[in-house]
Amino acid sequence: MQPMIVTRPAFMVAGKTFKITMRNVSFTRDAPAIWDQEGLADGSIERLLYKTLAPKKHGEYCINLSPSTAEDKFTYLFAVEFDKGTSLPDGLTPFELPPATYAVFKTPLVEVEKFASAIKGTWKYILEDWFPQSSYEVDEEAFDFEYYDEHCHHWDYEKVYMEIHIPIKERG
Repeated sequence: MQPMIVTRPAFMVAGKTFKITMRNVSFTRDAPAIWDQEGLADGSIERLLYKTLAPKKHGEYCINLSPSTAEDKFTYLFAVEFDKGTSLPDGLTPFELPPATYAVFKTPLVEVEKFASAIKGTWKYILEDWFPQSSYEVDEEAFDFEYYDEHCHHWDYEKVYMEIHIPIKERG
């Protein structure tokens, strides 16, 4: 499972934030219960984002916005791409991801029942196997995120996958 290395310019997203009390959250992977939050489980926030922000392409970003030094709480952003000129309704948060180089990992192609475990397994591989053997380290100036596009729609595909984007820099 080798990543694709991609350099991206800064880009804007906007969405709904969730403030969660949870200890030791350092990566988005540490937020397993987020999908149970009101509005995510039933898809209402996703529908609101697409209706009001009309992003040019389909895809949701799930980002841990908290610094790694935050001890008891973290802020999780569920967002779509956002053009700065678009009017933003109350209750939605804009966020600019800085320019960064990312290692982009795709989860294994699996049936929807195995999707959550495939995501957890991919995070485990990235942090415990890939990073220690690579010439990279996490770029703490940027943000990791999970990216869900139409390839995770179990109603369109028999098997699904998503991407995990980790900001990287050469080990120094």
